[in-house]
Amino acid sequence: MPWINKESLGVIFLGAACFLFSGTGCQPTARPNPKVQATDGPGEAEPPDDPNVANVVELSEGKATRDGDLVHFEVHYRFKSGRSNQHYQCVFSVPGTKNHGIRTMDAWELKKEGVIKDSIQLYFFENVEKFELKFLESRSPMLPYKQISNTLTGPIKGT
Repeated sequence: MPWINKESLGVIFLGAACFLFSGTGCQPTARPNPKVQATDGPGEAEPPDDPNVANVVELSEGKATRDGDLVHFEVHYRFKSGRSNQHYQCVFSVPGTKNHGIRTMDAWELKKEGVIKDSIQLYFFENVEKFELKFLESRSPMLPYKQISNTLTGPIKGT
């Protein structure tokens, strides 16, 4: 056919493909509302964020055990007010030394309360007797973090 050239044929096929893959004639599917959360029973959905409530975390039951050049630590945390909705750091340090470690966490990794377990490697071996734990938060991992918990201290047990 002299009136159909390669470019015209390409446009026709492209138009047909777009029509077929556009879902024309398909029934619209219901999309879930992100503000509605399913629950197993009454009162189990999380309340919406209240910007006037500051997040406050209580740290308790901190333990640290030295195993050679590693210190394994665990700490129980609980949101006293607010809830996990930002970026977080659990900072473990050994006062009087340069030994420290930071466990970074996103909001989805934390519940209303739980236990954080991690380890740090020691680079300085003198005065490794006590530990300090703090909990920090930030709106973005690129912004400064601020402390939102008590500072928990205790002895480091082990060799």
